[in-house]
Amino acid sequence: INQDCALVMHPAVRRTGTALFAVFDGHGRHGHAVSQEALHSLVFELEHLGDTLLTDPLRTMATAFQAIQEHLVLMSEQELIEVDARSSGSCALCCFLHERNIYVANAGDCRAVLGTNLSMGEVSAMALSTDHKCDMPSEQARIEACGGYVRPAIEDEDGEVMPARVYKSKERMAEGPGLCVARGFGDLDGVCCGVVPTPEVCWHAVQEEDAYLILASDGVWEFIDNQEAIMLVDGMYKQGKSADEACRLLILKAAIAWRTNEGDYRDDITAIVIYLQEAVQSVEKRARLQAS
Repeated sequence: INQDCALVMHPAVRRTGTALFAVFDGHGRHGHAVSQEALHSLVFELEHLGDTLLTDPLRTMATAFQAIQEHLVLMSEQELIEVDARSSGSCALCCFLHERNIYVANAGDCRAVLGTNLSMGEVSAMALSTDHKCDMPSEQARIEACGGYVRPAIEDEDGEVMPARVYKSKERMAEGPGLCVARGFGDLDGVCCGVVPTPEVCWHAVQEEDAYLILASDGVWEFIDNQEAIMLVDGMYKQGKSADEACRLLILKAAIAWRTNEGDYRDDITAIVIYLQEAVQSVEKRARLQAS
């Protein structure tokens, strides 16, 4: 089952002159249901919060994330559980575009990467989000303060690296949750050991030289780094290809990398590619038309 899903809204939640982009990466037995529920709940919560999304977008997005988690808690307490988020969850990455500003909210290891034009036709990549792996020092500190245990990454006899994972305690590893990430929706059994839905938020003022924005689940970033991804998109743009074509090539490259490195196994792969100047001009045009 593909546990990823994504969202593109233009305009966003009925607000002219805006756009909303989001990627969700589910995990666990019911991860596909959690990610889908989170996607629809994000739209509902942002619509409910109304114009505060325009006046205070970062606070509003963080409030929406908390409301989504509370919604999943209530669903998991029902006698007939439609979406079981007790031992399943979803990473989430959301980017809101308004007035030449990008507002980012991220919980988990999906990633947003900005591509910026440099001199001599070169392009540089900069991450606009942080991968919340459980052994990241600040994440591990919170987990341990809550009484949880982070098992360090280990290498097996074949040289295969097993990533760090979070557990309720070193003595009770069989009780889980066994997550690689420290933030995300759901994973209610891991809340007691410091797994939280709280997003890390930031904003970026779009400059004339900012050219591309990529949002993708970790299925893309496992074997493709930020610079390689941005250079691939830049190459497609300079060939006159659409953002959709660039996105399809990025996903194909990621799938090939998984086949090369892991054989028949690969993670779910989801990506959104945005030609940033075109997107900004489009939302500005709609805003002007609405104003007139």
